[in-house]
Amino acid sequence: MADVVFNQFDVKLIAGADGTGSTPVTSEGTAGNNIGAGDVIYLDSTTGKMNLTDANNILTAGGTAGLLASIGVASHPAYLDQPIKYFRIGDMTFGNVLTQGQMYILSANAGKFCPISDLVAGMYLVTLLFGFSSSVARMSINATGVLR
Repeated sequence: MADVVFNQFDVKLIAGADGTGSTPVTSEGTAGNNIGAGDVIYLDSTTGKMNLTDANNILTAGGTAGLLASIGVASHPAYLDQPIKYFRIGDMTFGNVLTQGQMYILSANAGKFCPISDLVAGMYLVTLLFGFSSSVARMSINATGVLR
């Protein structure tokens, strides 16, 4: 599995990278474990806290509908019980590590994302980002509920 590797200081939300001036959507929560900037997180309905998620156990987030409403990408690092802000919709930078036109999905590794070509048996398909350029991603979450 080739997870996308980036410097967490490169993770930034940007408004209207495509010139549309679109308004980014963010949410806030409380970290349920240590979270890094750029990690994929979800709201754990049992604890009410944001935790790292992965494509092997994604439906523990309350089913497809519950997951879609609560999944996002952390905008900054946070330790247990600290506030965490996360991106849900919008354009963001990850440094120069993306491929233009590539779809990125939730990885089997907790908190990570990878190219769709890494989807293997036992993973739930959750699309997260599209490479708008080599450094900008467009967030477009779709928790399909489909198990490969």
